[in-house]
Amino acid sequence: GVGDMQGDLSLAGELRNGDWQGELAPSQLDTRHGQWTLAEPVSLGWNSADGVVSLQAHCWRHPQLALCVDDSRLGAEGELELTALGDLAAFNGLVPPDLRLQGVLDAAIRASWSDSEALKFDGRAISKDASVTRHFGLGDDITIGWDSLSASMLANDEGMAFGAAMQRGGSPVLQLELSLPPKRDDDMQGQLLLDKLQLESMAPWAPELSRLEGELNGKLAISGKLASPVFTGPVSLSGGNLVHDVGYINNGLTASLQQLVISNEVIGMGRRIYGGIEINEETLALDLIDQIGPGGEFLTSDHTLRHFRENWYSDLIQRIPYEQWQDEG
Repeated sequence: GVGDMQGDLSLAGELRNGDWQGELAPSQLDTRHGQWTLAEPVSLGWNSADGVVSLQAHCWRHPQLALCVDDSRLGAEGELELTALGDLAAFNGLVPPDLRLQGVLDAAIRASWSDSEALKFDGRAISKDASVTRHFGLGDDITIGWDSLSASMLANDEGMAFGAAMQRGGSPVLQLELSLPPKRDDDMQGQLLLDKLQLESMAPWAPELSRLEGELNGKLAISGKLASPVFTGPVSLSGGNLVHDVGYINNGLTASLQQLVISNEVIGMGRRIYGGIEINEETLALDLIDQIGPGGEFLTSDHTLRHFRENWYSDLIQRIPYEQWQDEG
C-alpha cells in the first residue's frame, strides 16, 4: 500500500551507439518491517540488438534476510538466479497481520528461457526450526512448528515436477511427489504420504473449530487433471476429537439452525470477554498518540487499518432502540 516503502533509487547512465549502460547507486528502502540496503553499486545495461537487459550480481540485505541476484540477462531470452537466506520473519509484512512467521529460510531459484525453448526452472526452498503463529485478536493464538519443511519445483521440456516434505519431532509426517505432463490434456502422476500427521497442526487455518485433534495416516496415489485431481488409497484417522453440540436441543436429538446462529454469537462474545486485552507497544501505540496529538483523529491511520478487525462485532444482536428497529422493518 501507499507509504509501506520509502526511499530513493538513483539510476544514472548514457546511450552509446544505441546501447545503454548505467549504474544503480547504493540505496536504502525503509519499510514498516525493517530497512532493505543495497551496499554496493549495481551495473545495468541494455543491448538494442537483442533487446536484452543485463544485470550485475548484487544483494539487498534486510536485518533478517539477504536477497541476492546473480549476473542475469532479461529479455525475450535470458537467465535469472535468485537466492534468499535468513529468517522467515522478514516476510511478516507480506502475510495477513494475524499471522507471524519465524524460522531459518534457505531458498534458490534458477530460470532460463528463449524463443526456441520452453521455460527451464529449478527452484528449491527449505525452512528449519520454523513456526507459524496465528493471533485471533482475543488474547488467543495457536502456533504450529516443524523441524524442516522443504519444497522443490523443476520445469523443462518434459513437464513439471513438484516435491514437498515436512518433518516434525524428528520424523517425516508428510511427503508429496507430483509430476505434470507437458500437455495439459494428459494425466498427472504422484503420491502423497501421511505418517502420524497431527490435525492440530492445521488449527491456525480453521479458527471456526473450537478444537481440532487427531492423527492422519495414509498413502494416496494422485492422478487425473490438475483442475480435477483424483486421490486413491487408504487414509485412517485415529484419536479424532471434535467439540460440537452447538445448535443441539432436545438432549441432542434435534438440531436447530436458529439455535446454532444464537450459540455462535454467544461463543464469540465469550471468547472476546475471556480473551483479555493484549498490551504491548503495538497495541498501546503511544508513539502514534504523540504524533497525532490533541484534536487529531485515528480513523485514517495505518494502525487503525491493521487492527480494527481484531475486535468482536456481533452479526446478530442489534443495539438500537426498539422503535428504530421496528421502523427499519
